[in-house]
Amino acid sequence: VISLEVTGTPLQAYVEAPQLVRDLDWVTRDWPSERRDATCADNSWPKVQRYVLMGVEGAYSDWHIDFAGSSVYYHVIWGQKTFLFAPPTPRNLAAYKAWCSSTRQDFDWLGDHLHGLTRVDIRPGETMLIPSGWLHCVYTPQNTLVVGGNFLTDWNVATQWKLVGIEDATKVPKKFRFPHLKRLSWYVASGWNRRLSGMDRDETDEDRERILSSAQVEALVDVVPPKKVLEGIELVCQSLADDLELMQDEFILESGDERAVKQQKAAREAVPTHHVGSLAKAEAMLGELKERLERAMRVADQVDAARQGLASKACQNGNRAASPRKARR
Repeated sequence: VISLEVTGTPLQAYVEAPQLVRDLDWVTRDWPSERRDATCADNSWPKVQRYVLMGVEGAYSDWHIDFAGSSVYYHVIWGQKTFLFAPPTPRNLAAYKAWCSSTRQDFDWLGDHLHGLTRVDIRPGETMLIPSGWLHCVYTPQNTLVVGGNFLTDWNVATQWKLVGIEDATKVPKKFRFPHLKRLSWYVASGWNRRLSGMDRDETDEDRERILSSAQVEALVDVVPPKKVLEGIELVCQSLADDLELMQDEFILESGDERAVKQQKAAREAVPTHHVGSLAKAEAMLGELKERLERAMRVADQVDAARQGLASKACQNGNRAASPRKARR
């Protein structure tokens, strides 16, 4: 049993993701809390963080990547699990994509086509974090009870979107995909547009070329995230801009392309108009976000350097505070 998610049941009180997961998780951070209430009229949101997994001795789950390249936390309560992992390199992902589309899955073991295999055994009391996009298969040596969950992060958007593309190409059914991903992307974009509002200021061409002072850079440390995060949010922004273009294409209905019509409808239904407003307002919000991202990217290297300097200084101060004082004679 690998799909028993207990959010909204009495078991929810007994299962909570690690703090690290809750800090990074898009759903926890950006999906409005009032839209995650069981009493809410629209109680459709990604419930993927509290799985209770039961496996009998001898069970085996074949090679897979968790939906949308999501990361995973995995805690064994009793029993044991044995994993084989392979990193999401271009070669491994190409082999995986070909295998998923193949009719040979019943007798062609994907592990024979992968490189960098790593075995991990997990026992009671141990918690494992599976990075985004890592391929894995799972063997159950003895009856096992596990709790775990999935989460998407700003740090792994490139890998997550790559896996969504593979799911599209291999026609993975909707019920096996990350739920409400498009709507979640709108909430993430809206959240970052708000968090980056500290970048707003009137700029001249001369301002754009000017190197910021140390004080100006340090003031942005809590506003501008690391460059990799900015690059990930740019990908989110671009995917939503593509969806807006699809929604506004007047010729799709006339074309008779059933697949395109379904995609257009799904894109429209995913927009949380109660949160971002009309399509025109959603488009304006994305425009704001794009401008704020561009400003943040211009100073990202300086801010990253300042952040590392502050962290190094804090570490040195901590070491000095922890050092025992020399005894006085």
